[in-house]
Amino acid sequence: MTTSNQAWPSWPVYGLVDDIVPFMLRCAADQERFALATVVKVVGSSPRQVGSEMLITARGEVYGYVSGGCIEAAVAEEARQCLNDGLPRMLVYGEGSPHIDIQLTCRGADQRFG
Repeated sequence: MTTSNQAWPSWPVYGLVDDIVPFMLRCAADQERFALATVVKVVGSSPRQVGSEMLITARGEVYGYVSGGCIEAAVAEEARQCLNDGLPRMLVYGEGSPHIDIQLTCRGADQRFG
């Protein structure tokens, strides 16, 4: 049996944070730009309800969550693009999504505005 000195990656805390207001206030106080992703519609089942939010800072920090972990990375990437070009986006994941490679484990469809 071989062992490795490589440390395990840190557990992502975004899924453990539900109240993103303190992080929004910190960003505002530090004048740091951020994007806010919000669930605006759910079709079928979903691990998160309408109104769930995720904050993505210009430094790449993520707080809150909009799904059960299956699309957070994709949403964060879209948020980074929003921060770069200043344009809002309406994203659709799951059934009816243009992203055929992202299937929600709940088999529902979620629309997020970020």
